Amino acid sequence: MLVNQIKNLCRANKTTIAALERELEFGYGTIHKWRTVNPGIDKIVKIADFFAISVDELLERPQSQYSEETKQLAERYESMTQAEQGLVRCYVELVAASAHRQKV
Repeated sequence: MLVNQIKNLCRANKTTIAALERELEFGYGTIHKWRTVNPGIDKIVKIADFFAISVDELLERPQSQYSEETKQLAERYESMTQAEQGLVRCYVELVAASAHRQKV
């Protein structure tokens, strides 16, 4: 639950929800209202930024199913020679340019 996650973040950062609300210029009790009302994305982003975490972390969303695949691709890329990395970059640029031309 979002409010519990914010409480935990406040506790870990030695602050309170009331102090967080003042710092972010939210009305008093705003965060506690989120137990029954969904907050606006602007407020969620402000809280995530305040704690220097992603919105996904704040919302305790599971990691994307693609994160492991992305990690493996990054590891493979890092193990390549500079010449091989250059070829990969050229290929990516070629694909991006082709996709852009198809949209236009």
